[in-house]
Amino acid sequence: MDAANQLATAYIDDQSWKKVTEWLSPANVATNHNAATKLRHGHSGTWFLESEAFQTWLKDDNAFLWLHAIPGAGKTVLASSIINYLKENVQSQSTGLAYFYCDYKDTQKQEPSKVLGTIL
Repeated sequence: MDAANQLATAYIDDQSWKKVTEWLSPANVATNHNAATKLRHGHSGTWFLESEAFQTWLKDDNAFLWLHAIPGAGKTVLASSIINYLKENVQSQSTGLAYFYCDYKDTQKQEPSKVLGTIL
């Protein structure tokens, strides 16, 4: 009987988790990230990763990084460089990495609730 209770509890937990993730309805950021990574040429973004501004941002516990520019300036490609750099070089139990690509071609990736739901 104990095994049946454990199985039932595990099933309920799994169903609850599915309901929560469906409610949050996360968007697939991997598609945008992979596409942006493929667009990069050689060492694209290295100039920024080696900049004093970025290195200072890395060392500051409360820093905020905001990329803004005109459409087509390369923000998405630069963001993919930064994300890959962080994945490869900043790994610790106390550090998390959350990112989201807003996409004018995908209405799901334009809604604030989807941004928050994905990051959560």
